[in-house]
Amino acid sequence: MAAQLGIRDVACLAEYGARSNTAWEHAAEIRRVYGYREFSDPGVSFPLVRWLYTRAWLSAEQPSVLFDLATAWLVERQVLLPGVSVLARLITRIRERANERLYRRLAGLPSAEQRDRLRQLLVVPAGSRRSPLDRLRRGPTQPTAAGLVDALRRLRDARDLGVDDLDLSSFPAGRLKALARYASTARAQGIQRMPAERGTATLVAFACTLEANAQDDALEVLDRLLTDLLARVDKQERQRRLRTIGDLDTAALLLRDISLVVLDRARSDHTVRHAIFARVSRERIEQAIATVGALARPAENAQAPETLLSRYSMVRQFLPLLLATIAPHATTGGKAMLAAWEFLHRLERTASAPMHEAPLRIVTPAWWRLVVRPDKTIDGVRTPSVRSRRRMRRSNGATCMSCRVSAGVIRGQSCWLPKPGRHSAPRSAACWA
Repeated sequence: MAAQLGIRDVACLAEYGARSNTAWEHAAEIRRVYGYREFSDPGVSFPLVRWLYTRAWLSAEQPSVLFDLATAWLVERQVLLPGVSVLARLITRIRERANERLYRRLAGLPSAEQRDRLRQLLVVPAGSRRSPLDRLRRGPTQPTAAGLVDALRRLRDARDLGVDDLDLSSFPAGRLKALARYASTARAQGIQRMPAERGTATLVAFACTLEANAQDDALEVLDRLLTDLLARVDKQERQRRLRTIGDLDTAALLLRDISLVVLDRARSDHTVRHAIFARVSRERIEQAIATVGALARPAENAQAPETLLSRYSMVRQFLPLLLATIAPHATTGGKAMLAAWEFLHRLERTASAPMHEAPLRIVTPAWWRLVVRPDKTIDGVRTPSVRSRRRMRRSNGATCMSCRVSAGVIRGQSCWLPKPGRHSAPRSAACWA
């Protein structure tokens, strides 16, 4: 320091503190020369408070994060740092003000009837050990038919709360998610002991995000269920083919020998049948043809629909509730798949099945031979010609369905589910129909 100030006799530095005002005068001079400002300056404190309040309102950042950000803000603007406790108390007051505003506005949204329904989430019914809040915030875990039914019932119960008409567009999404996460982990008794506005606001945030989460959970369970189902069906089909590969080889070799006789140029055409029946009896040939027809799989029959048909009883456990609960939308390319979904929903609601109105644009060749009778009819109703059917399939912009269990669940592309909420945009093109 003496070298920087050009002082040769450093002994005089011992007298620096002899005058008490010297340090204060020098500090003021340093602030003036280098442009530092006091923390108590209104031109500093007001912008800082406004900046901290904006962050506290828009996000659920921890006090330590806000403290570090405020310190960096002061240093960047050449403001003398206050004491640690002074800045910590300021941040605490700002966060409390932002929280009180959030609680007050959220608590004022629901009607008296909606508030009563939300409060009932905290009450444990007679004969039960869990409150409705505990039951709703726990999503499904098992990719089974029973697990999917539970997920769909959870989605239905979330919609029955009746808070989808609340306008949350003016609230920060991050704060709402933080409140909903807290409600998903806190004990029901803890929410009951909260002040009225905070407890109601916490339940409103939880209820408004519950439907979207429950819908995503239900679709995830459905996806895992169909994936496991297809894997089991594929394994079952491979095992079946392995068991019958010997019979298929025997029949194929027999037909090969017959084909060699037919292709022999040294033999005249009018003696071919005599030569074949001299080697192999008609009964063996007919049996070989029947074996190949029963065991050989056509190229378009890669999904083994016959095996999938045996699983319809399992699909039937969740299909009615799935069709009644999930309402997909579609882009232009997915209109055919949406029409099939709506037709299946009609089948569940009507006593007589109007099969003559069944949409056939998404029926693949493997399923076509099972759905349409040889006389081109479905329950006695004439169906489009093969050329017309191919033209309809070419006009469908969506990807052909990858899985169908009997006439029920369809998973494809170009269809999406709207995100729950009054002022929410639709989800991206989720591959569901």
